[in-house]
Amino acid sequence: MKTRNIVAIFILVIALAINCLGQQSKRSRYVEYDSAGNVPIGVTGTGSKLAVGGVIESTSGGIKFPDGSTQIQAGITQIFTSGAITGNGTAESPLTVQTTGTAVDPDATRQPFNKRILTNPGTTSVVMDTVPAGKILVLEFITGYTSTLDTVTNTWFEFTINGVASAFVTPRNSLQHSAGLRMWQYADPLKMRLSAGQVLGVNMIGNAENLIIVNGYYVNAP
Repeated sequence: MKTRNIVAIFILVIALAINCLGQQSKRSRYVEYDSAGNVPIGVTGTGSKLAVGGVIESTSGGIKFPDGSTQIQAGITQIFTSGAITGNGTAESPLTVQTTGTAVDPDATRQPFNKRILTNPGTTSVVMDTVPAGKILVLEFITGYTSTLDTVTNTWFEFTINGVASAFVTPRNSLQHSAGLRMWQYADPLKMRLSAGQVLGVNMIGNAENLIIVNGYYVNAP
């Protein structure tokens, strides 16, 4: 009888041990979190919501970021550059473009352009300039006067490039400068750019005297 009790107790102890091992095994299958709600995996404590002491693998779906974007593949692993770019893109070695030759200041090559044209009645068009080889002509401003009979109610200058209208200028004001005659005044920006070989011309009404002054500059063509 005594022997049977010993055997029964032994069996009970073994059963309790097995049960404890099973419970421990079950607990090991759950993710534990600390009092702050942070989850450490493979590490002993973390200040982040999730910390993993090992490789994180995503077999599908990718990784979603706070801005709502999802990355499903690795970023750029290599950048190929020519010898003109040096550095590796870090703060210690920023990317730098190596230049050759000497920098040229376009303003240093400017040559003033100032053209004055005086036409008599009957003239309706004139050529002001042909841009020389290797140059660019930039026009900036026009001033001038037109003298007409008082009966003329409208006058204008039309600037052309190779005969094609490019800018149209009308007078700012007019005044009677002698009996039966009226003076029209021009003073306006003139934004035009002509390349080498192009011809600058101007059209006007024929029944007037015209004084046209155009200002700008030449610059060396690149």
